[in-house]
Parts: sequence; structure tokens; C-alpha cells
Amino acid sequence: MAQNLTKTEKKRLLLLSTVALIIVALFVIFSPFGILRYTRLQNDLQNITVDNSRLQNEIKGLQEEINRLTNDPSYIEKVAREQYGLIKENEILFDFKKQKIKQ
Repeated sequence: MAQNLTKTEKKRLLLLSTVALIIVALFVIFSPFGILRYTRLQNDLQNITVDNSRLQNEIKGLQEEINRLTNDPSYIEKVAREQYGLIKENEILFDFKKQKIKQ
């Protein structure tokens, strides 16, 4: 079929094919279902997966903390002393923290 075409018709057919190919390529790249959107979604998925893993580890740590606070009296005492400055009866607290000198 292409052998029966004139030189001008062949050029038009080549030009039309090239334009059609460019349009299809642009659609594949930039369409809502294109490569750029797919790449962005892949990056989002990877970031969400990393966040999810980090949050699961944080949840596990918090669950262990809850377990220790509900079941371990020595840990409760440690937390009360360190975070809240509580002391036992007849104890004396010495605070050796360095004070900033104002000049």
C-alpha cells in the first residue's frame, strides 16, 4: 500500500504518524493515569510505609511502657523519682545540678 503513495503522501503519512506518536507519548506521561502520577504514588506509598513502620514501633514501645507501669512497682518508683522528684519518707534529696551563673 505504501508503495502506491506519492512522495507528498508519504511525507504527510510520516508527519501524521509522528504527531500521533507524540500525542500518545504525552498522554502516557502526563495523563491522570500516566507515568508521572504513578511515580508520585509510588513515592507516597514508600513514605507511608516507612511512617507506618515507625508508628508501629512507637506503639509497641508505648504498650511495653504501659505494661511496666501497670505491673512493675520498681519501675513505677523509678519513674516517680526521676520524672516527678518524689522521695520516700525520711529521705533527703540532694540536687547537684549546675546552676547557670549570670554575669
